[in-house]
Amino acid sequence: MMFALAPEMICLIGFILGPIGRTLYDFGWALMEDPDILFDKRYWITMVGAMVIALFAGLVEAPVFLLALPPEIAEWGRALLFLFGFAQGFMISHVLNRPLDHARHRENARKTQGE
Repeated sequence: MMFALAPEMICLIGFILGPIGRTLYDFGWALMEDPDILFDKRYWITMVGAMVIALFAGLVEAPVFLLALPPEIAEWGRALLFLFGFAQGFMISHVLNRPLDHARHRENARKTQGE
């Protein structure tokens, strides 16, 4: 017997995995620039914060998206739900991380100029 998830759960899983994917994407680029970098609390804090925001957004957006999903694409429906949630979670994390990255780069530039 196969275990099937409710469509809302598939969408919410995407909302949660989106920020994880965005954080790992950023960490991968940072790791290429500096191989000695660690996955520190800055990454954990922004990832968990984005996951919480994405979860609340998912609770609001998933039912609306399910209502708008045409029945003729039912076979693709679960994949679309996951991709919708993942993209939304990824973008929420991006909107949260981008200003923080900008502030960090400005701080590093000031330290470099001050030396």
